[in-house]
Amino acid sequence: MKATQIALAVLLAVVSYPCHSQFAPESLGDALSKDIVSRERLAWEAAKKKDKAGLAALLAEDYAEIIDDGIFDKTQILSYLEHLTVTSYSPRDVRVKKLAPDAVMLIYHVTVEGNYDGHNFHADSNAASLWTRRGGTWLNVHFQESPVPTTDSRVLDEQAIRAADAAWLKAVQAKDVDLIVSFYADDASEFPIAEPIATGKEAIRKNWEHMLGIPGLDLGWQITKVEVSRSGDLAYVQSTYQASFENPQGGKPAIETGKAVTVWKKEGETWKALVDISNTDAPPPAHKESQAISH
Repeated sequence: MKATQIALAVLLAVVSYPCHSQFAPESLGDALSKDIVSRERLAWEAAKKKDKAGLAALLAEDYAEIIDDGIFDKTQILSYLEHLTVTSYSPRDVRVKKLAPDAVMLIYHVTVEGNYDGHNFHADSNAASLWTRRGGTWLNVHFQESPVPTTDSRVLDEQAIRAADAAWLKAVQAKDVDLIVSFYADDASEFPIAEPIATGKEAIRKNWEHMLGIPGLDLGWQITKVEVSRSGDLAYVQSTYQASFENPQGGKPAIETGKAVTVWKKEGETWKALVDISNTDAPPPAHKESQAISH
């Protein structure tokens, strides 16, 4: 289950109520509406404080939460509190609908920020929370939320990765080893053709110095696919490449073609290459010995 969705499931489903100032029962005209909104507030605060007992007391035993990943019961929702930290929640446009003497639904928009198992999230959602009176006590029996339609951040991430890849290629063509290595994460690994795995920037630097030292090398590549994860912190890129270099037999340059896959990870607002692997379409042609360079 996705971190953002779980967080909302715990917060919204578990308690469909936002901030004190923005979800104020005192602003409502009748006692019943005030009571239900107050219970929503208690639920949100219980979730924020990781108060399982307090939250459980507000949920019916047959409580159900519906999100994109499926249907979740009371026990599952409470268990997620161990993984969830809510830093802020802000509701707006709260509406109270009295469906029957013993049933009230709250409908609203809510923005939630926090962390789920080490992954920060920011989510804007439409929410509906159903409360029913059982044995004289009002309990939350159902919650459902759906994301507010927005521009998919993955589109922006893809653009950022393509821009980083283009800058990386320019650094390769300029034979700027320092700049080339800067596109890798500190714990990156490179899987060069017919060579051992290179892990860490120093090992990767040596590989690039060796490659760029091949006489007459001219290397270029083209992206064929970019796929960004829904979590927004990992992506993979498929590409094809062509390299030419001086033919040890003389005459026309030797040509090598192949394909590559690069895994990127997001560090703050910057995308870095984490795993870089390539292989040739055919046995690689012979080339002159590298005259390793270093910048």
